[in-house]
Amino acid sequence: MPPASDPIYDPARALAIAGGRPQLRDATLLGLFELLEDAGGPLGDVAHYARDPAAVYEVAHRAVGLARQAAMPALETLLRALADALEAGALDEAQRLGQCLPEALAAVRRVLAGGGNPE
Repeated sequence: MPPASDPIYDPARALAIAGGRPQLRDATLLGLFELLEDAGGPLGDVAHYARDPAAVYEVAHRAVGLARQAAMPALETLLRALADALEAGALDEAQRLGQCLPEALAAVRRVLAGGGNPE
């Protein structure tokens, strides 16, 4: 998991990145969730990492950008580490990090539902 010091979500920053447009902020959030919650997709199936690391890297890299735009630093840190591991060919590390994604997404959903980051 990412360092505990990284906030899970910064709603003010997310809105600022979206130019003050809640619809754009929400579309970014939805796009990120769709990309990461596809259990059969490249990031959801850690066994897929070894079969096609280049394709998985591309998805992870795109997810890093979406997490940045969505102002989710903890998730961005995890995804960046995953992309870096894939790029370096460290498949065991990439798979370990990929197994952390469901827990990280659950934490994001809890924060979004409750309106705040854990202390």
